[in-house]
Amino acid sequence: MRINKFLAQAGYGSRRKCEEYVLGGLVTINGEVITDLATQVQESDKVEINQERLKAKQDFSYYKFYKPTGYVCSTNADGGPSIFDLLPLKSGLTYIGRLDKESEGLLLISDDGRLTYKLTHPKFKKEKVYLVRTDRSITDGEISRMQSGMLIDGVMTQRAEVEKLNQRSFEITLTEGRNRQIRKMCRKLGLRVHKLKRIEVGSIKLEELNPGQYIELNKSEMNIIKQILEN
Repeated sequence: MRINKFLAQAGYGSRRKCEEYVLGGLVTINGEVITDLATQVQESDKVEINQERLKAKQDFSYYKFYKPTGYVCSTNADGGPSIFDLLPLKSGLTYIGRLDKESEGLLLISDDGRLTYKLTHPKFKKEKVYLVRTDRSITDGEISRMQSGMLIDGVMTQRAEVEKLNQRSFEITLTEGRNRQIRKMCRKLGLRVHKLKRIEVGSIKLEELNPGQYIELNKSEMNIIKQILEN
């Protein structure tokens, strides 16, 4: 098994993030620092990251969490209250696909790096659904522009599904996760976002949760996770 895959299965984030650990010289195998991403890990190897010995995990935890507004997806106290103040104190848990401080709604929480990779890498095109309320009425032309793609930060956004709910609200489904994408799309149209709430990630729905609550995924949701990991 390649080293980045081994680290991801040990709960240290996506394979891309684990590659950063390797390239940064933080990983040792049998006492030797390795920086070659092609390195293979054998069952008998002693793998450490920051001097902590790892084993590829098999039993992962999966939660869904209603992130309230005002909380940051970070452990940096300078940014404000952290979502980790509200989550179970369990080693290796992290969020999958951040929400900015002003946004609320569904975050999947897990220690399974494979799931992070499957849900956040753009090549898999996993859908995320958001409810958006703006400061003024939205025109049909503006809805069409969001659907067909917009030039944001010098790159065209992918096509999106957008359904107008009322004069100032719409539902948007994205298959990419660019930084503050919806807010930037609205700003380019002269719209100000008053509320942004994520209600679905990869067919997992927010449903009954209230702000600040989390719950382990149920059997049907775990079946969805299994399909995501296998495809």
